[in-house]
Amino acid sequence: MRRRSRPNSDEPTQAQEDTANGTKSPKVSTNEIVLVLSLVVATRIGYSLLGVRFNTSVIGTFWQFLDQDLLHHDLIRSVWALHSQPPLMNLLAGLFLKLPQTLGNHLFHALFLLGSLAMSVALLVLQVRLGISRAIRVTATLLFVLSPAVVLYENFFFYTHLATVMVALAALFLYRFVGQEHLVDGALFFSLMAAATLTRSLYHPIILLLLALALVCIGAGFRRRVLLAAALPLLIAGAWFLRGYVLFGVPSGSSWLGMSLAQMVGRIIPEGELHELAKDSPRAAILRIRPFSPITDYNGMIPRPKPSGYRALDDPFKENGLPNFNYRSYIPISGRYLDAFFWLLQKNPTPYCKAVWASQVLFFRSPSDSEWLGANLVRIEPVDRWFRLLVYGQLERFGGTLSPRSVSWSLVVLLPIVICRSLWWALSRIRRYGWRDPSAVTVLFMLGMIAWVYAVGNLCELGENNRFLYLVLPLAMVLTAKTVSLSLPSRA
Repeated sequence: MRRRSRPNSDEPTQAQEDTANGTKSPKVSTNEIVLVLSLVVATRIGYSLLGVRFNTSVIGTFWQFLDQDLLHHDLIRSVWALHSQPPLMNLLAGLFLKLPQTLGNHLFHALFLLGSLAMSVALLVLQVRLGISRAIRVTATLLFVLSPAVVLYENFFFYTHLATVMVALAALFLYRFVGQEHLVDGALFFSLMAAATLTRSLYHPIILLLLALALVCIGAGFRRRVLLAAALPLLIAGAWFLRGYVLFGVPSGSSWLGMSLAQMVGRIIPEGELHELAKDSPRAAILRIRPFSPITDYNGMIPRPKPSGYRALDDPFKENGLPNFNYRSYIPISGRYLDAFFWLLQKNPTPYCKAVWASQVLFFRSPSDSEWLGANLVRIEPVDRWFRLLVYGQLERFGGTLSPRSVSWSLVVLLPIVICRSLWWALSRIRRYGWRDPSAVTVLFMLGMIAWVYAVGNLCELGENNRFLYLVLPLAMVLTAKTVSLSLPSRA
């Protein structure tokens, strides 16, 4: 029988090294969990007294949701016909609409709050596993979960908070899977990551495949468990995206890529200049129309599709009069915008470079600095203003014009330091303990997710880029806590 590979007997094991250095923390105590959860609940009561309410009005107004009547009365068929978004958020919206309004509000508010509570515990436990001291981990966790941004997104019926919770929980289960090799932990890790890809189009299923391949490569005796854990989540997520490619020719979670890229350069190039560019080539003709315009603005440019029998594809407008961006013609429209974008990139890449630079600046803002958050943000503006100033180092909210005063200087200065220090620490552990070290693997996973969200998000969208920051904020918080821990003198 083959034995699992172990470190050389002349070298200290990971556990021995951690104990010798005094960095191995005890299990998270019940008192810590009770303290954090009690403060989360107490602050939510306080924010409620300030007027914060669970906001579900976005189901009727945001582009990402199908028509409410379809979600209510034809949910499964309509979600099957989705090409503009992954399915899970529209499925949840449909379930919400099928419930009595008061009951639906309470149930889904509870779901989002439970996500915050679960994330709080997971972050505490993960920091214990990474050897972060009690004072640092409790302070860091509270600073994150009690922040106005978490409260605002937790009370916002949208995919941002749920996707953030999924990836944060996945990090803990990855640590457990690599460290203990329990199949259940691996299945939970891959299931959470698959759920994230089926919730937020930013998370492409290629991430799942890369994660599975990476884990397969770290140890021969580990491969069978990885394949077993990843099989069903990969199958489910892969089947959904294969469906999108076969039915609509869309190889990702959203058919809007072309419109998003054209919108980026359209926000940099003056409208008059865009109209002149549109005359230069048939490929650029569509640039004279703003992306995400009503379908009537494209008359004569795109042939109308034949009826499919699915209203989610056949109705150009929702019942409330807003455009239905899941209308089938938006697929070739987005393709035309993508072709025009590449034409413009070859002709003059400067506008896109300026757009990417602007997206970087907008990324480094407090996640709560968003008009999308609506009335809830207004109700807690004094709290948010002080938190934004003291924690993020951001002097004022973004007012539509790029300004140093609307940049989070804490993030600009600290995040690169945290990333470099965390990467160095993870690679050092790999050199000492090999690729089976759960701390190093988990830190590399968190760094990889931050890099993916930062790069892909800011290369493909210009606008609410600080919402991308929220997706990886708990991961950045854990890495910051670890960096602070490493900077302090070791205990004797």
